[in-house]
Amino acid sequence: MNKAIRRFFAAALALTMSLGIAGTALAAPYDPGTGTDGDFSAPEPSRPSSSSSSSSDRDEITFVAGVGYILEAQKGTRTKSDGSVVVTLRSTRIPEDDIPGVEPADAYYEVYGWAILNKDDELEEIDLEEYRFTRDTDVYALYEDLWPVYEDMRQDRSDWYYQYVRDLSINGVVNGYPGYVFEPRGNVTWGEALKAILLAVGYSEQAPTGEHWASGYLAAAQADGLVDADLVIELNDPITRQEYASVAARGLGLEDSDIRSPFIDTEDPEILALYEAGIVEGSINEDDEREFLPDDYITRAEISAVLWRIARYEG
Repeated sequence: MNKAIRRFFAAALALTMSLGIAGTALAAPYDPGTGTDGDFSAPEPSRPSSSSSSSSDRDEITFVAGVGYILEAQKGTRTKSDGSVVVTLRSTRIPEDDIPGVEPADAYYEVYGWAILNKDDELEEIDLEEYRFTRDTDVYALYEDLWPVYEDMRQDRSDWYYQYVRDLSINGVVNGYPGYVFEPRGNVTWGEALKAILLAVGYSEQAPTGEHWASGYLAAAQADGLVDADLVIELNDPITRQEYASVAARGLGLEDSDIRSPFIDTEDPEILALYEAGIVEGSINEDDEREFLPDDYITRAEISAVLWRIARYEG
């Protein structure tokens, strides 16, 4: 976790904005970042590349890192930049001392085994101590996600925003409501959005400068140009997607973009800057066109996606 992410999560622990079991066995790799804010479909797992036969008498076994776990390389193995660990075999068995250690990414992940893709392109659990490898092979950790899903989210974890809400909830960035509900389609107010975005980009908590609890965040945003000083804002009013995009782009210090807009409904340079940075992607409509819906109010699910991506932004 880089310094920006650590700083974000540390600051976000104090966030009081009202953004508020048994797990199904999953197999890594799983890329939660493939979902889009506003795209109401579950993000798809990334597909592993197919293994090819080794041209030498040595086979490479790659333990693939995924969202549910972290691999710790052992002596005699090597770690790739993507977190995977490679073991070079001189026989058909993996020496016990070469098997990577596995550390769950957080307390709610539980790793319980290993798997490979079989001839039907399906994950099949194997016993690493007994399995004989005869060619280059990718090996995946099997794990359960035991985080208790909010009552008003899909219990099979298939909501497009699941990973965002899950991770931010665990790190104290967002909260649910009494009855353990999240209200993902609920609107976000200006006050909530300002506090969330300012903390996400590195500001400290702001004491109120007026009667409203978020007045200090508005004052800081206006003083630093994240919000135009002459813009009249009611902090309890809902914020639109275009308005939050403007605050987020300025907070991240992004320059206006002049790329050709991928959206059919906006050419706003700040929205395009966020798109280039991978913070927003919009959604695909029934005519297979990408739209941003700038005048719609941002929902709690959508702002969770934005905050999740800001935490990982390394621009």
